[in-house]
Amino acid sequence: MLPESEKLVLSLRERTSAATAELNEAEKRFGENNDQRLKDHIRQARHWLNDIENHFIRRLHDLPPERTPADEVRVLAEANVHLDTYALPAVGRIVEWSKTFGSRFKTIGL
Repeated sequence: MLPESEKLVLSLRERTSAATAELNEAEKRFGENNDQRLKDHIRQARHWLNDIENHFIRRLHDLPPERTPADEVRVLAEANVHLDTYALPAVGRIVEWSKTFGSRFKTIGL
């Protein structure tokens, strides 16, 4: 792996770790809340965060030895898009809900 790619992987891991810590704190603020949709949102956010390591970074390491810098950049760009488009916004919503409603959070509707 190129040194530049290693720096980007480290950055991805740091951002993912920080988001996971925020999600853990949000869960603590929700307390013993049994709202199933909230649990589904938290589970999905964790899944998206875990995808960074379990899918994208693993895929980067599984590239063949004759990989090109473009191959590494493509995988890292996909990981960044996934983190910025799906995982971090989901964590942000959950954190906001936890700060606004805490253990009183309840979904309404269907």
